[in-house]
Amino acid sequence: ARPLLRTSNGGAKYNQRSHGGLDGLRAWWEDPSMDRFAHRANFFNASSLEDNAEKVRKTVRKLAEIGNQLDLAGKTVIDYGVGSGTLGLALTRSVGIRLYVAIDISQASLNATRATLVKAGIARNRFKMHLIPMEFADVHADCFFSLAVIQHFPDHEFVSAFFGNLDRSAIPLIYLQTRATNAPEIPETHDPVNAGMATRLSVERVQQYLPHYCVVEYSSPDKVTYYQVIILRRRVLKNSVCVTASQTIS
Repeated sequence: ARPLLRTSNGGAKYNQRSHGGLDGLRAWWEDPSMDRFAHRANFFNASSLEDNAEKVRKTVRKLAEIGNQLDLAGKTVIDYGVGSGTLGLALTRSVGIRLYVAIDISQASLNATRATLVKAGIARNRFKMHLIPMEFADVHADCFFSLAVIQHFPDHEFVSAFFGNLDRSAIPLIYLQTRATNAPEIPETHDPVNAGMATRLSVERVQQYLPHYCVVEYSSPDKVTYYQVIILRRRVLKNSVCVTASQTIS
């Protein structure tokens, strides 16, 4: 049987560098000497939106399609682990959400996201920025996104705290992109496909972590990146039974 949750040496790397708790973990993530792929992908270093313009445009179009399929126009949306705000750009400019709420461990990432939105002409009253920790329920959001972030969580405790926060938030719709448990143990490198994967999750494990939600759709793990998409909706009744999700996302 496939494991429901796997943690690897990636977690040890975080723990060795995070003796200061959350602040230590934040410092690890923002350490420019690591030259991690994440920094270049998020335009933290010499890269800029102009340098990656075509890649950004393609990503924005894809994310806008997702936002429109989920009927998010006029809604409040949380983005947890924001990178440089590409999702926020897609949802505010192309989908027409009411409010984009960026949540991240990294002030550098939030700054990059703010710059992305301001440069695109998005009104400042249409987005907010928050450093963790914070209660997701306080946002009163309609939808929660976390794209390619959970695999960077350092250990079971961090994973459990995140999902506990999410489960009690009562947000109606959750869209997660996670690494599947069949992803290999590969250390962080400059290759986006082989980025550090401290935490990998099965669909079944995500359902266990979110007892007040039902998985309504999911995708098979990508054969190259091992990413899978999991969409969940809040249970209408506390004791309602989840219908077996259909694997319909291509």
